[in-house]
Amino acid sequence: MNNLTTIAGHFIDPKTIQDIAPLGNGLINDTYKIIVDGAPKYVLQRINNAIFTDVEMLQNNIEAVTSHIRKKYENQGIKNVNRRVLHFLKAETGKSYVEEESQYWRVMDFIANSYTYVRGRHAGIRLLCGALIRRF
Repeated sequence: MNNLTTIAGHFIDPKTIQDIAPLGNGLINDTYKIIVDGAPKYVLQRINNAIFTDVEMLQNNIEAVTSHIRKKYENQGIKNVNRRVLHFLKAETGKSYVEEESQYWRVMDFIANSYTYVRGRHAGIRLLCGALIRRF
């Protein structure tokens, strides 16, 4: 955990971190939950830069999309925007990622009681995904 705490410390005060534990079963990136005050508060993710070779462009694109969706939802008066749109923390560099030993990392807010679907096995899930994309 020490190395992960050091990496997370670029984004949050490392003294507040109680634990960092694996989260999910990612196929591309390595993902961890950061425990603060006895509950998951943040997600630490190693970006697989063998697949995403231009991490700066990746993060710039994600930030542009999430910012667009966030503003659109806020203008529509949609509630719980923080539960609907990812929020990436800035490192002390001002960027939403850091490079540590040739690996790239980012931290985002943890969204409690949320799920990630690796594969939409049921038609209902696929329809919901299509509806969300259409809204964008």
